[in-house]
Amino acid sequence: MPSVAITDVLPDVVEMLEGEERLDGLAERLYDLGEPLSSGSSGDALRGVWLGHQLHPLLTDVTMGMYVSAMVLDVLGGKKSKAAAQRLVGLGLLSSLGTAVTGLADYSTGGFYGKFHRVGVVHAAANGTATCLFYRSWRARRRGHHVGGMVWALLGAGALAFAGYLGGHMVFGSNRPKDDENDEDTSNSGADASTGSSSETDTSAVPDVDDITGDVADVAEAMDTTPAELAEEVSEAIDDVVSGDQSLENS
Repeated sequence: MPSVAITDVLPDVVEMLEGEERLDGLAERLYDLGEPLSSGSSGDALRGVWLGHQLHPLLTDVTMGMYVSAMVLDVLGGKKSKAAAQRLVGLGLLSSLGTAVTGLADYSTGGFYGKFHRVGVVHAAANGTATCLFYRSWRARRRGHHVGGMVWALLGAGALAFAGYLGGHMVFGSNRPKDDENDEDTSNSGADASTGSSSETDTSAVPDVDDITGDVADVAEAMDTTPAELAEEVSEAIDDVVSGDQSLENS
């Protein structure tokens, strides 16, 4: 029986996702959710206009770096590295918030492109799955189940790798929307959704804090919560990471 390489399978999976019109409903809802984040000076900030290129890929490296470092410590660090590994997973979870927000701002820039955003919504779902799995890893580690935490982290790494492949295809693959193309799947015209750029963007603009706060409030409302509640949840998560690390170190 001939063997099948994963590099032969993944392109077929992406092609299938690009043509799966049943994803359009979810893709459009996600696009609408991120629109408040992609416009105005806050959109420029989240899309990395001030940096000269997209901010999202930079933050993905931070999040993945935390998770991978924790897994390296699991294998090579020995018992003394348990607290550090747990701390790295926790920091990876916290950093994933910024990674998700900047990715959503990129996703919702310009018009809606069928193929591009179909792959994008699965990319987001895979990242969400990875985040949930790494949360389970962190919680298991906090409860003293280090081996279980390693297993959850391994599963999370698999989901993260698949999400990363889809993200790379969105940026460099054949479905990357072009400003000068009229894609039959396009329902709105706009800037290049993969680069988050616009010919009318003022690269010297300084993000307005009030604009960013207002946009976060819009997204929080769509998520059926409030900015204060979101801030409280993040604060509690940070406290849990710190307290969990301290209890692990003292045990």
